[in-house]
Amino acid sequence: MPIAIITGASSGLGRAYIDAIIQECPEIQEIWVIARSKGKLERIASGYQSVRIVPVPLDLTDSRSFDELRDRLDAAKPFIRMLVSNAGMGASRPFADEDPQRLLQLVQLNVMATTMVTRLCLPYMQRGSMILETGSILGVSPVGNLAAYSASKSYVRTLSVVLRQELKPRGIHVTVVQPGLMDTPMLSHGSEPSAGAVSDAGPGKRTPLPVLDPRDVAAGSIRAARRNKAVYLPHPFNKLLAFLAKILPITFGVSVANM
Repeated sequence: MPIAIITGASSGLGRAYIDAIIQECPEIQEIWVIARSKGKLERIASGYQSVRIVPVPLDLTDSRSFDELRDRLDAAKPFIRMLVSNAGMGASRPFADEDPQRLLQLVQLNVMATTMVTRLCLPYMQRGSMILETGSILGVSPVGNLAAYSASKSYVRTLSVVLRQELKPRGIHVTVVQPGLMDTPMLSHGSEPSAGAVSDAGPGKRTPLPVLDPRDVAAGSIRAARRNKAVYLPHPFNKLLAFLAKILPITFGVSVANM
């Protein structure tokens, strides 16, 4: 039976992926949802009948969680049709003012967890499987006060592009999702981010820039992955930023964003 795995599934974009997978991928009858809060995952799972939702409470900033995930996969030996590697968090103050522990957690979640979860899931994928890695437009067009976050999403983009080429002979599709601002809990009230509930604006900031509905991003990115697209860039504004990032020095974008 083909399954899907979503990290950062308790809120924000990760939560939206549950409904998007059910709508866009009727062949998937079981979804493993990964996040820190067991209670949130169980409440989410109780709301579905047509698809089995399996709560997998893991703190992906703790390296021991990878051993637990490895053991679960080894015991179940599933066919992973889709992996949505979405867990992430932000840091939106000047780098010198940011709490070192928070920066460490950001790197552990955005970089280490992305890497390890993807690697652990690969042995259970077959031709036609899909990997969606949640990056950010800031991975190609960084701005000030988001140095570590932008750098971590640049890593996700590079990992996705190279992995896509490596897995091409196996028929496994890899798509990097590069949204900008999304209407998530972190954007609306600046709360401590759940995995996957990351706003590129930073906590509590108001912006005149377009704010995307995570439900649209989730559904659109799955359709892009099914078409074997390398990059999913929702909204013309993000496409413009990505284009400018190709022709202008990286320092130009950072300078303009801080004016």
